[in-house]
Amino acid sequence: MKKIVRTLFTALLFLSFSLQISSQIIYVAAGATGDGSSWATAAGDLQQVLNSVLPGTQVWVKEGNYTPASCTNCSFNDRNQYFQIPNGVKIFGGFAGNETSINQRDIAAHPTHLNGDIDGDGTLANNSFSVVYTKNVSNLTQVDGFIIIGGNADAGGAGPGTPQSSGGGWFNVGSTGTGSSHPVIKNCTFTNNFAAWYGGGMFNDGSFAGVCNPSFSDCIFENNKADNGGGAMYNTGSFSGLCSPIITACSFENNECGANDGGAVFNIGAEGGVANAEFTDCIFRNNIAAHDGGAMYNFGKNGNSSPIVEDCLFDNNEGFGGGAVYNDATFSGFNGGTFSNCIFKNNFARESDGGAVYNSGFMGTSNSQFVDCTFQDNTSTFAGGAMFNNGVEGVCNPTITNCRFINNEAITFGGAMYNQGKTGNASPIITNCVFYKNKALSAGAIYNLGAEQGNGNAVITNCTFYENSAHVGGAVYANAGEDNSGIASPTVTNCIFWGNTASDIGDIFRIINGTPTISFSVVDKLDCTDLYNGNGGSLNCTGGMVFNQDPMFMDPLNGNFHLMANSPAIDDGDNGAVTGAGVDMDLDHHPRIVNGTVDFGVFEFGSTGTAPTIAQQPSSQEVCESETAMFSVSASSSQPLVYQWFKDGQPISGEEESTLTINNAVQADAGTYTCRISNDLGEEVTTSAADLVVNVPATVGLTIVASQENICEGEEVTLTANPVNGGSAPSFQWFINGFAFGGNVQSFSIDVLNDGDVFSCVVTSSETCVTSSTASSNNLTINVESQLEAALSIAPATAVLCENQATTFTAAPTNGGSSPSYQWSVNGTPAGGNSPEFIFTPQQNDAVKCVMTSSKTCLVMNPVSSEIFNVSLVPNEQVAVEIMASTDSIFCMGNEVTFTAQTEHGGNSPVYQWQVNGADVGANGPSFTTASLNQNDEVTCILTSSLACTEANPVQSNIINIDCVVPTNEGLGNRPMASILPNPAHGSIFVEISGLSGNFAARLLNTGGQILWSAEEYNPHGTLVRQAIEVSNFPQGVYYYQIISDTALLTKKVIVQ
Repeated sequence: MKKIVRTLFTALLFLSFSLQISSQIIYVAAGATGDGSSWATAAGDLQQVLNSVLPGTQVWVKEGNYTPASCTNCSFNDRNQYFQIPNGVKIFGGFAGNETSINQRDIAAHPTHLNGDIDGDGTLANNSFSVVYTKNVSNLTQVDGFIIIGGNADAGGAGPGTPQSSGGGWFNVGSTGTGSSHPVIKNCTFTNNFAAWYGGGMFNDGSFAGVCNPSFSDCIFENNKADNGGGAMYNTGSFSGLCSPIITACSFENNECGANDGGAVFNIGAEGGVANAEFTDCIFRNNIAAHDGGAMYNFGKNGNSSPIVEDCLFDNNEGFGGGAVYNDATFSGFNGGTFSNCIFKNNFARESDGGAVYNSGFMGTSNSQFVDCTFQDNTSTFAGGAMFNNGVEGVCNPTITNCRFINNEAITFGGAMYNQGKTGNASPIITNCVFYKNKALSAGAIYNLGAEQGNGNAVITNCTFYENSAHVGGAVYANAGEDNSGIASPTVTNCIFWGNTASDIGDIFRIINGTPTISFSVVDKLDCTDLYNGNGGSLNCTGGMVFNQDPMFMDPLNGNFHLMANSPAIDDGDNGAVTGAGVDMDLDHHPRIVNGTVDFGVFEFGSTGTAPTIAQQPSSQEVCESETAMFSVSASSSQPLVYQWFKDGQPISGEEESTLTINNAVQADAGTYTCRISNDLGEEVTTSAADLVVNVPATVGLTIVASQENICEGEEVTLTANPVNGGSAPSFQWFINGFAFGGNVQSFSIDVLNDGDVFSCVVTSSETCVTSSTASSNNLTINVESQLEAALSIAPATAVLCENQATTFTAAPTNGGSSPSYQWSVNGTPAGGNSPEFIFTPQQNDAVKCVMTSSKTCLVMNPVSSEIFNVSLVPNEQVAVEIMASTDSIFCMGNEVTFTAQTEHGGNSPVYQWQVNGADVGANGPSFTTASLNQNDEVTCILTSSLACTEANPVQSNIINIDCVVPTNEGLGNRPMASILPNPAHGSIFVEISGLSGNFAARLLNTGGQILWSAEEYNPHGTLVRQAIEVSNFPQGVYYYQIISDTALLTKKVIVQ
């Protein structure tokens, strides 16, 4: 009956739930048990809702933690569970549980987790491979307001690009032919997800002729990791597919690619595919790649990967090469992406080229565009502090317009840019760009290499080079190869070179067989001869040059390169160079040509006559929480000025003064600040970026460690203090057993200690932003152990050692420790294994020894040797036993017979086991007496010698075969007599028989019962019978002569000598 009731209840519940699923809104709350028709009757199982919901339905999910499964010892099938979002369904999170409108949500206050932690242990281990899964869904499918966390696609063996190895947070597939998947993702956070292959946070698959174009807005990707590509996101349109997601106002921070490329994002359009993702108003910060592209890697091998990136910030990202972005068009690929109004700062190429950007056209074409971008404070450990353009065996001709390269550094070549056209073509078009305070070993600003039949022919127009520095070639390097095997002919027009320096040679140009051309430019040199500095090649100075005349910048020390009214750079340029480049605006986005002739440099003087000019830029600051930060800007214009401050590219409401004051700074205030200054005519200018770092008051900590905590008496110990947030000059006070001692040192050594001495330390931090400037360390106890003596003795298992017999030697250690090691040797040659026992077959006079290495630490001597054991072997004796019957005994059934054993090498206490017909009889003794023998019985004896060394032990005697005669009552008076002479004998014996008539037999037997001689006699009258028996060939010993008749048996003992 109970079963019927339970089944009926389940059916009714399912019917009720199914009816609600088809309605417009389903309400879900963790732990609820309702049908989902309202918050009061919310459903509790999100997985069940998603499995049953119909297209067009909205699912509202209350704050809480939701997992796609629940398990303890999670199986593969458990881990393969995920939340699959059906096509056309919109799922919203971030509800408190009382809202009536989506707009009433406070997502931050009511976090809603889609969590892969199905076993609830708080770690990634055994979590769901992917948390969310979509396949072939339209843009009517939406996920909004969730934290997607804890996906662990760690099954690398499942192969790349599978839900078990990729897309730990979300696996979105629209691949294979007719596939198409375009979900809309808003207000979501992807955090702490992992993938063994691709896309720790999100994997978008449009490969193999599929289409996958999801859209993201206002999302956060943080602390995600993938080992082989795209720590946060992987977008693939490979093999004739298309994957071009649209990503707006999203942040990518602290993501990592553990073993390959793309610390945050990997876009791949290889093998005829297209991956042209669009990023707008995004932040890429603190991402890292084990290989290339710290923030983004765009791979167009034999395909196309040309992202559109606008108004984005790339800050403090790190990669092997391409600290922020790596555009890879290798092997017949294509990159033609556009980066506009982006800021690249503090990015780092730790072991290769391109501190911010690496463009690779190796055997392909990489012609990306960079417009209105700022490259500031980027670093490369090799070449191209901001940008590296690689045209080896291919083409790499990016277009770079209205960009600023400020304070970038390359450890080797090209402080701002390196153009490598060796065996190929690297000839970027660079227009209206500022190169300011960049530095490198060679070419402080731009290095052009065209060796080995290659071309490094950059076209540089209306650029300003100021205070760039290098050891060689302060501004521009033109290298056609030491063997003059290539072409390095950059063309420089309408430019200004001022204040660039080289510590060795070539303040402006350094030429190695190159042939650069410069015209219509201001240089701080006397003439063209003074400008040239090289080895071979030439510098072609054509018309319009202005030598050694101050260009009259407004405020170059603060980065203001606007021209003052009397500048020689005004109205003196070549208009054709500007129009040929297709540029009609200057760096301020004002008309490029005024008064009919273009100016030199990046700004056009008098382009409006009223445009604001910045006299003082805001400065970066670092403050402690609760302190005040202040940014200020000084600008001038003939028209009233309007100020608008921005943080991370977004306007700050109400901040419209020349000074921005931030009181009681908090972490959320940290970021990049700029100010847009405009006038009533709509003319505007934006300041350079200033960073605000808000430090949380640090907690000072201290841990002390010892080089070793368990020492031997007299041994030296080094103690070291490891402060946390100690600052650049912390001070230390050490204590031993609570008493202050020693000086202000971070580390010291001591060798006079007592067992149980306790050390501690107090640090005083030199940091200013700390909760407390002092901190006490842990207590560290040093255990001092007295010196011990180790010893070793060895002995064989037996006191007597026999020839050709194996024996076991055992080592008995003293102070050997828990795991001593042993080395045995025989006659000085190592033998045996690392064991306290050694089994071998010794030879006479062998010298056995063992060396022990104790596992104890405090020993006077270690290792130690045993005494030598000199082997003395005892020969093995041949044990033997022979038995014989009692002399003159009658072998007649029922008569008593005694058998006696004679032994050789039986020892002092041999053991006898008598046997009749193989069965044990008698006692342990050298003789055996019995009256129970039968015809043909066999008597033997087994001897066990008490000697230690024998050849064989025990051994068996000879066999005595029993021949019994049954006595009769007839002729009891007819008793025969026999006389045997000589006895003992050694030649012949002579026998005289009397008292016997009729038929009888005579025979001679040995002690084993074997008949050696026999004769049949017939004496009808009972007369004397004589016999002669030859015994000269018999072995010495005892024999028996027998007369047998029907009525009598006579036995005589015969001794043969």
